Amino acid sequence: MIGGAKNYAEVKGALKNALDKQGLERIVVNFFGEYLYQNFLRSVYKDWAKKVGADQAGRRLKSIRDCITSALKSKFVNRDISKVRWKGREGRRIIDQVWRGTLKIFGVTP
Repeated sequence: MIGGAKNYAEVKGALKNALDKQGLERIVVNFFGEYLYQNFLRSVYKDWAKKVGADQAGRRLKSIRDCITSALKSKFVNRDISKVRWKGREGRRIIDQVWRGTLKIFGVTP
């Protein structure tokens, strides 16, 4: 996030840039994307891999991560991400929609 910043002014500038609209979106997408991806691996991957075959499941992991990332990004088009109440109903709804959509796309039944 702060890259090669060597002093306070450079750190301040790097943080300010990271927290602009695109930076905030990137942080949120990365955080929730990783959360959903790890949840997929932990909660449904084993049964899904049995269903589609271990080789195919392994090859499709990148597609799953990409699907989650794209779905999250689509939720922020024309939306001020800083206004989303992540601890509230709206945040849960967004995450639930991405989760359910990903499971549906890949034919997973939880």
